[in-house]
Amino acid sequence: MIAAEENSWNETGMTPGQTVSTAERDLCGQYLPKHPPRPRPPAPHPSPTNAPAPTGAHCTATASYNSAYNDYDIYVYSNEPNQPATATASNGATQTYYTDGTGYADIYLYAAPGDTVTVTVGAATCSTST
Repeated sequence: MIAAEENSWNETGMTPGQTVSTAERDLCGQYLPKHPPRPRPPAPHPSPTNAPAPTGAHCTATASYNSAYNDYDIYVYSNEPNQPATATASNGATQTYYTDGTGYADIYLYAAPGDTVTVTVGAATCSTST
């Protein structure tokens, strides 16, 4: 009986005690790149305000969890076009992406829920939380 059970496990590619999700992750890891490229969806834009425009370098950041990739999209809006934008989470995760010609960037970050994320873009610094 044990030999028959081992054969049925071997046919599925799973080991005894292994969950389906663990087996899927293990199999996918063998055949897919670790972090496949993600399409960049359009990001939400902040609501306009009647406040006077700040002088000097500035930025704002918001975080949105992406369950498809198990990471956070850190949306950065700044007056710093074509500059490196680095997001650093309080869990130590960090990622850099360049702003576009308007000062916008979408940074993919493996942060933890409740982390504070500090963003530095050009001469500006801002923060958000996950």
